[in-house]
Amino acid sequence: MKYKLKGQNFFRYLIMILLVLVMLSALFFIPVFGYSVLLLEFAAFAIMTLIQFPTLTVFNDRFEVHKKGIIDKFNVSEIYYYTDLKEIEFVKGSMNWTQMIVQSITGTGAQGGFSRPDHLVLKFQDGRHKILYRFGSVKNFREVAGVLENLI
Repeated sequence: MKYKLKGQNFFRYLIMILLVLVMLSALFFIPVFGYSVLLLEFAAFAIMTLIQFPTLTVFNDRFEVHKKGIIDKFNVSEIYYYTDLKEIEFVKGSMNWTQMIVQSITGTGAQGGFSRPDHLVLKFQDGRHKILYRFGSVKNFREVAGVLENLI
């Protein structure tokens, strides 16, 4: 193993704590609102199962992207071998501040489209491509992008 990039999980942990608090407080509201509160329990648990913790591990012959959740069935593992890749391109993210301000003032901000995160474009030998969006810090993601570009 040459390098391991882990996501910044502060917001994921915060959301999980809030969902657990929602689930616990819903139990106390059963006498007041009845068993319909259990729908809130199930919704909070369903959202909690969708939260994943990403890691990217670089090896000599491949790199692996793992997204681990609290239920093993929903874990995702992707392995990319350098021999299958033609090129890896790092694309810096951007924010169109003017468009964001105008859309916010006019009330059309919900339409979005004014930002783009950092990402890696993986171009395969057979013509396919895959986009990996940034996780972890900007500095560490750029470092991993440089390591991967040098290994191809």
